Order: sequence, then C-alpha cells, then structure tokens
Amino acid sequence: MLETIHHLYDRVDRFTKILLFEAKLKNLRDEKKINNRQYAIMNGIHNHEKLLTLTQLKQMPWFIALYDKLSDKTKQRDIAKLKALNLVFIENKQLVPSYFKGN
Repeated sequence: MLETIHHLYDRVDRFTKILLFEAKLKNLRDEKKINNRQYAIMNGIHNHEKLLTLTQLKQMPWFIALYDKLSDKTKQRDIAKLKALNLVFIENKQLVPSYFKGN
C-alpha cells in the first residue's frame, strides 16, 4: 500500500514538473525571452518519446525546416540560449529538458 502511494506521488510530482515547465516555456515565448524557433525546439525535445542527441535533433525534418534559410551560427546561438536559460542540458550527449533535474 505504501509503495503504491509513493509511486502515485512520484507520478503526480513528475506530471506537475512537466506542466510547470510547459507554462514556463509559454511564458518565456510570450515575453519574447525565447523566439519561436527556440520554443519549437523545446517542444520537439519535450514531446519526443525518448531523449535525443544534438545530432539526432539536427536530422529531424521539422528542425531542418526551421533553419532552412538560416545559418549554422543561428542554430548554435538558439541552442546555446536554451542552455543558458537552463531549459535544456546535455547529459551523456543527450538533450535533456530541465524538468528532469527538478528545475
């Protein structure tokens, strides 16, 4: 019984972190602290079934379309800003949304 309660608590805690993270992303976009490309990247990372490497992210069709007429430097700046805002971090070469660390 106690194990079931702990399991439910963990699920609710994780769900709450995800909801707060999504609200934070929307707020940052609305306040223009991140641009629409950065918002799309975070949603793509967040909504993917498993963690992506940076290489895998750059091969995603929606990512390629986002940067079709933009330079590699723009890609690098966008991702660097997401890391600087602590929205995503790299662990074992994978892009991890910050809610996994409890932010």
